[in-house]
Amino acid sequence: MTIDPVLSVEGLGFAYGARTVLSDIDLTVDPGELVAILGPSGSGKSTLLRLIAGLERPAGGRIAIGGTTVADARSSLPAERRGLGLVFQEDALFPHLTILDNVAFGLKGLPRSERRARALDALDRLGLADRADDWPHRLSGGEQQRVAVARALAPRPALVLMDEPFSRLDSALRQQIREDVVAVLRDTGVGVVLVTHDAEEAMSSADRLVLMADGRMLQTGTPEACYHRPVSVEAGRLLGPLNVVPVEAEKEGVVTPFGRLTLDGSTTGIGDLAFRPETLMRSSDGVEARVVSRTFAGAVTRYLLSVGSVRLEMKSFGADPELVEGQTVRVALRTETAPTILSRDQP
Repeated sequence: MTIDPVLSVEGLGFAYGARTVLSDIDLTVDPGELVAILGPSGSGKSTLLRLIAGLERPAGGRIAIGGTTVADARSSLPAERRGLGLVFQEDALFPHLTILDNVAFGLKGLPRSERRARALDALDRLGLADRADDWPHRLSGGEQQRVAVARALAPRPALVLMDEPFSRLDSALRQQIREDVVAVLRDTGVGVVLVTHDAEEAMSSADRLVLMADGRMLQTGTPEACYHRPVSVEAGRLLGPLNVVPVEAEKEGVVTPFGRLTLDGSTTGIGDLAFRPETLMRSSDGVEARVVSRTFAGAVTRYLLSVGSVRLEMKSFGADPELVEGQTVRVALRTETAPTILSRDQP
């Protein structure tokens, strides 16, 4: 049996005056799926979320929630009638309402006892049932954001939209709050669209990524596929450092600074060999490189290497012997993680 998506976006476009902000966006979200939209500032990711939420009206295309069209170029259903849960960067709790009343606020039309029961259930899922009678100012930033998530879940929507929900939290707290909230969202089976500029947050949270830049979708796929097999240098670098080496692909293989490589799917012509810093390793059989700089970051040490005229980044983990600036070392590509060949005419 085919399960209909909770969200379907087709050919969506949006502009501010003469400036195109989004162009030809297609997106689906299935029940229980968490899709992260990742891109730099100005990529259009938050505008896309606002269009889905009903806070902006599209210039073209169609948005459907639960199979029902809620927006197109001719009409747009108001945000409050779309049945969505919304969590934004600013938690926006009402300071004059208790935590329980904040969560129950969006449950109008239900008997008081049911509103209270639903609100308490949502708070319990987020581990805050014992704070129901507290006031927002007595909660930490992480607790306030949990309340915002509880409020979004209390009406039991099929789809929750989250715009940079953890960005205001300090780094020591952010990961734990994120993991807890994502676990609750998965437990409810709700579809989720998470907008973020944090690559680690996107990859660790999502079932599927949507990579955006300049109002365009660059790539969509699993976090693993997008990270290891980018379709372009621009898409690859959204997820972290990427070594890019000009190469020439021939029928017999790809001519690289590491020798001739045989890679699946490679084509003939001039292109770029793209690979992550952790794909590069020390090897007595490798090519000679010089250490240009070294950056210690705890469990990882990053090295900038010079291989001929090419500068490459390498990551060293754990107990690997340290290198120093100016030292000569031999390096090779790990065979278990094949690099990607990107032709020059790819986006």
